[in-house]
Amino acid sequence: MVLADGAYAEGVFRCAAKLVQADPPVQEVGTRGAVVIFARFNDELTGQNSAPSWAQGLFDLERPGSISHFYDEMSFGRLRLRGEVAPKRYAARDPARDYLAAEPGAAGDFARFNREILAQADRDIDFARYDDDGPDGVPNSGDDDGLVDGVFIVVASTPRNFLLGAATGIASLGVNYTT
Repeated sequence: MVLADGAYAEGVFRCAAKLVQADPPVQEVGTRGAVVIFARFNDELTGQNSAPSWAQGLFDLERPGSISHFYDEMSFGRLRLRGEVAPKRYAARDPARDYLAAEPGAAGDFARFNREILAQADRDIDFARYDDDGPDGVPNSGDDDGLVDGVFIVVASTPRNFLLGAATGIASLGVNYTT
């Protein structure tokens, strides 16, 4: 959001995208691969070891609200996101309290949490299938960069001091993960 100025000045906040005068030129960036992994602390959702049933629609381009639809809309059709949802819900090794920062405002140990989840998922998922940024458009074909294009780790909960203070939103994984 930006405070409107000049010809748009009304003293109100407006979405910056609404201030664009002309449609941006559409130049395709390409298709990228991603995987969604559902995760939990070991002391929550005990026994729920499958991804939620609604998760299968996350990469449906025609479904408003899906990840693929979001990236398509926000990039004006320049970026196509394809991917899959891991069928399992992975549990971290420890209870939630062990990943929380001791001091308010400090970063929690979400990097360790993510490493644990990725290590488990790596036994079930061929992450090279999600490295698809080379010119031939084929994942893991030798012209890709060896880095996973996208991983979304969806946590069942984000307790205070897990990410950073009261933050519960999007965060970096806190780890570089190569194929």
